Amino acid sequence: MVRSLYLAALFCAAAPAAWAQIDGIDLPQRKPGLWLQTTTIGEMHLESKACVDRGTDKAMLLAGMNKMKDMGLKMSVTGGGDTYTIHTTAAIPDHTINSTMVLHFINDSAIHGDGKTHIDPPFEHGEMPTDSSMQQDSKWIGPCPADMKPGDVITNGRKTNLLQGGG
Repeated sequence: MVRSLYLAALFCAAAPAAWAQIDGIDLPQRKPGLWLQTTTIGEMHLESKACVDRGTDKAMLLAGMNKMKDMGLKMSVTGGGDTYTIHTTAAIPDHTINSTMVLHFINDSAIHGDGKTHIDPPFEHGEMPTDSSMQQDSKWIGPCPADMKPGDVITNGRKTNLLQGGG
């Protein structure tokens, strides 16, 4: 459970699917098609591909926000233009996980993010790092292939559709 909340806080801070309206802020829209997202958290490297269209991003965001709410996470977004900051907080027994991700929208085809996460107080036996950094790059790589539809995400070779409850 602790590891799940930790990873959820990290990924929610980076959530590039959040191209909709959060806290009254309209984030720039991504170009419809296939997106490649690479995320580095310490020594861990993750890669995923997502097929999106204009409506999919908002629907995926709402699904993600509902999951975060169910897990007790809170999110806020500030900024404007091409730079936005996403803050997430997760309260777990005896600890608080705070994450901040600064997203730079290069254009509608590329986004770069730099983030940091802090756990307070630190875990006594080092179950999770007290502080960690994250870098994320998302880029449009072309139209969605024939075997993918909006909402489909492939991570570690596993395809799910986040709009059909598979995420």
